Amino acid sequence: MKSLVLLLLAAAVYAQVKTYVPLKRIESVREKLTRMGRTDLIQKSPNRPYMHRSTKASPGYEPESDYQDLLYLAEISLGTPAQKFSMVMDTGSSNLWVPDKSCRFGGCSGKHKFDSSSSSTYQKNGEQWSIQYGTGSASGFLGSDMFCFDSTPALCDRVTFGQATHMASFFANQPLDGICGMAFKRLAVDGITPPFLQMVADGKVAAPYFTVWMTADGGSVNGKPGGGITYGGMDTTHCSSTVNWVPLSSETYFQFDMQGFTVGSSSGEARSGIADTGTSLLAGPESAVGTIGKALGGTYDGSQGLYYVDCNGNYPAITFKLNGMDFAVESKNYLLNLGGRCYIGAQAFGGFGGPQWILGDVFIRQFCTTFDVQKNRIGLSKALK
Repeated sequence: MKSLVLLLLAAAVYAQVKTYVPLKRIESVREKLTRMGRTDLIQKSPNRPYMHRSTKASPGYEPESDYQDLLYLAEISLGTPAQKFSMVMDTGSSNLWVPDKSCRFGGCSGKHKFDSSSSSTYQKNGEQWSIQYGTGSASGFLGSDMFCFDSTPALCDRVTFGQATHMASFFANQPLDGICGMAFKRLAVDGITPPFLQMVADGKVAAPYFTVWMTADGGSVNGKPGGGITYGGMDTTHCSSTVNWVPLSSETYFQFDMQGFTVGSSSGEARSGIADTGTSLLAGPESAVGTIGKALGGTYDGSQGLYYVDCNGNYPAITFKLNGMDFAVESKNYLLNLGGRCYIGAQAFGGFGGPQWILGDVFIRQFCTTFDVQKNRIGLSKALK
């Protein structure tokens, strides 16, 4: 009897997994259009924070999101045997979806597609599903199957997900297959539980948080490793052991209060923000971004919607105050070389009552970010590599 109890305890411990999954650095749409000389097609303002009622009759919200500046993808799998997909692991949304095998036109081009008939664990749902983004939409139906965060099935659970039969043309020939939302359930279309929250509820992970590390290394080299996500724990290899915790003010996005920003001798307002892996840049009010651009001696480029500076200059950090603590983003992480010109990675947008600032990959490259879904907080630790 005693040995049986020990075996059961061992099995329970084994079931709680901490695993590291690499992120792949890709070329963003902005970089691609700049390289092609088509800056006229670049969207000048991110749409992510705007929210509106779901197109479904049931209560809920869906985010309008813009992925033109995304830079990092990770691999997930669905079904038995596993079908692999390259995904945006997005803390700014909450729905998981992939293209269905019946998706043939528009944005379906060049995608890995889910074949439910090839999975022995698939369960049909029958409900229709749709989501609207700033750059277009995806729609289809819902299904349920085994989902894994990595390719070694160490961290898996049954989840409900969208099977897209139609995708906006924006997604065509982009390196992503779909989106894996990592934010809270309140943000999810149709109230579907996001995969990581499902694993926390089912006791699959060793801790109710995940840590994102991103690196500036690699430039625009497509496919070069660009960081990683540690599910169910901290990243003690790439991130400092000193973690500064910031409480959340909302359980939709990972949203928190802010107490302003400084750059050199200039300062500006910052009242609220979100930590967002699905947005490449910093984004804030037009006046605040203008303050940053002018403080750094930048010149505004209307074709990019960004300020640029001399690539050989020496520039101070952009410092944000969160929970009474200063977090300084160095120039190596906020300067973007686009076609030989160095742009400040801060873009203007209007929040319309939503979060005032988006702290995207520019910020996360400086500070590893731990997303704690149980204690409703984020942990910031300096990236070591």
